[in-house]
Amino acid sequence: MDYFNLSTARLNLRPMGKEDINSWAEFFENNNSLHFLGIEACKTHKEMAEEWIEKQFPRYENENLGLLAGIDKETGDIVGVCGIIPREIDGKKEYELAYSVKPKYWQKGYATEMTACVKAYAKDKLNIDRIISIIHVENNASKKVALKNGMESTKKTTYLNMPVEVFALGLK
Repeated sequence: MDYFNLSTARLNLRPMGKEDINSWAEFFENNNSLHFLGIEACKTHKEMAEEWIEKQFPRYENENLGLLAGIDKETGDIVGVCGIIPREIDGKKEYELAYSVKPKYWQKGYATEMTACVKAYAKDKLNIDRIISIIHVENNASKKVALKNGMESTKKTTYLNMPVEVFALGLK
């Protein structure tokens, strides 16, 4: 199982590249949940997509982790992103199972599908004790995904100046 070549029933997961900027820019259009991610919409959608994707390159290179594009097997479109991101929260190194889906694909099970796949990879291949998801306290859709993946709420804290709930799942 290769992190950079995972797949689900409907999606292929692969590293993001500069060629994905225009497609991923759709994530920022008519998206009323950006504040849950700490994103201020003060740039163009294309600029935000480019920054998002460029953040992945050092993660891919240095950690062999990062957000992967979830590509619809039938259409070739990016549905969303999912992956493991090393984070520091409350002074402790953690590994976040992170996910985002384009608004036009919300409520279709894609986040749950991608996270289940990446969670299985983390359990089988990474030598870590647990994964977490850092979720804005008002982001009920993301909380549902975390719960479906067997995660439990462990604490509330502040992250990136936002009130968040940390969900966790032991892997050992």
